[in-house]
Amino acid sequence: MLDDYPIGPKDVLFVVSNSGRNAFPIEAALHAREKGAKVIAITSADHAARVTSRHQSGKMLADVADLVIDNQAPYGDACLSIPHSDKRMGSTSTISGAFIVNAVMAGAVANLSGRGISVDVYRSANSSGEAKEMSDIIARWRPRIRGL
Repeated sequence: MLDDYPIGPKDVLFVVSNSGRNAFPIEAALHAREKGAKVIAITSADHAARVTSRHQSGKMLADVADLVIDNQAPYGDACLSIPHSDKRMGSTSTISGAFIVNAVMAGAVANLSGRGISVDVYRSANSSGEAKEMSDIIARWRPRIRGL
């Protein structure tokens, strides 16, 4: 799947897996690193510590990433008890993962801006008066981001 994208040494790939054990996220991280990209893993340290890898190498996602961010999700990724049941539900990794990615991106943009480096920031298509700027951004990034 990642062969469809021109990943290289100037890129950073976020790989998200709450358990950190499944083969596909580990393969994605390994592929990106082979291409020279940096890999940021978002995973649950609590969950990962309680399971074994499903990847042929025996490694977990945290083992193959350049930077690991603990999403603080509990084992099983469920935070709400169900009345009259021993089961739980309510994923925390989805919302914490989205927050983490956005926080890292905002920090990176602020850092670059502070160094005088301009960054394309795609704003809501529902904003008025920015159609030309958004069209220009889409034209620049379409070769790298399918479906844009």
